[in-house]
Amino acid sequence: MHFRSDDLNKIDTYLTRVDKTECLLYEELASQLRVILEAQDKQALLQMIGQVSGRNLSFEKVLVQVRNQMP
Repeated sequence: MHFRSDDLNKIDTYLTRVDKTECLLYEELASQLRVILEAQDKQALLQMIGQVSGRNLSFEKVLVQVRNQMP
């Protein structure tokens, strides 16, 4: 079985969409983390850590986005 260039283009398009969605996800998580930290809400922080790790997301990527959002 050989992939046609159209098939490869479809895969590339799909992966690009996934990358953009992932980027938006981590940007939003970073925004929420900043709000939680500013409010010093320990319970919300523990919940967020559980949600991120429970979904096998990268907390490191969240922290990178927090750094990128800092003035």
